[in-house]
Amino acid sequence: MDILHIPFYFEPGLGLYDMEKRFTFWASPEVREWFKARGYTLYERCWEEDMILDTSIPAIPPQTDCGEAEYPYAYFDTDSEEPEEPKMPLRSRDMTGKAGFAQDALGRHVAIKIVRADTDEYRILRFLHEQSLDTLKENSIIPVLELIPNGAFWFAVMPRWALYIDTPEPVYIHEVVFIVHSLLKGLHYLHANNIVHGDICSGNFLVNHITDDWIGIPRRGHLRAEKRLLYALFDFDLSIIPPSGTGFQLTDPTARLT
Repeated sequence: MDILHIPFYFEPGLGLYDMEKRFTFWASPEVREWFKARGYTLYERCWEEDMILDTSIPAIPPQTDCGEAEYPYAYFDTDSEEPEEPKMPLRSRDMTGKAGFAQDALGRHVAIKIVRADTDEYRILRFLHEQSLDTLKENSIIPVLELIPNGAFWFAVMPRWALYIDTPEPVYIHEVVFIVHSLLKGLHYLHANNIVHGDICSGNFLVNHITDDWIGIPRRGHLRAEKRLLYALFDFDLSIIPPSGTGFQLTDPTARLT
């Protein structure tokens, strides 16, 4: 089986890296053909004159302006609340270059992340891949749909969900409570399985509603108010699995809630 060469330095976290080299990797014909042979059509990379950008758009245009969520896949909306902006339906953004976006054979939107083999991140993703969708849905963890081997690396395929979970701002108390409860459930599940996330922040919490990543639309607020949205923890780049016998104790994040 042919192996894709990863032409850039790879380390956990953001770090310092050559963004252009990483973005060019995902845009190269070789990489596009490699994934196409495995059932995934990578998004088209966006350019500004001769500069490659950290954004990309679906290669297969959506057939409708909006789509309903069929777990684990997200709701989507192509309309914009800022009509003066150029319309780029479902534009995605990844500033690290460690992930690309694609559509599967049924046109569903996924994120594909490069993961080094023999790391805790890979072991965690492998564990999640082995769990049922119902379990991960109940515990607010993004599912791993497929792990594609590639020499010293793996490509982890996950459904594309969206960042900026608080955009637009929540209106009702129950919306905030549900978001916080989802986060705590995710943490509890990880801790119960001896996993330390290591990077809990708003940027590592997703919502199952995708749009143009640069421009929000009101429908997300309506979906949230109607209790139709789901949230999930993701990104195990800095996560660890503490070895047994170290005395490291994980706590239940909900233990002090009354």
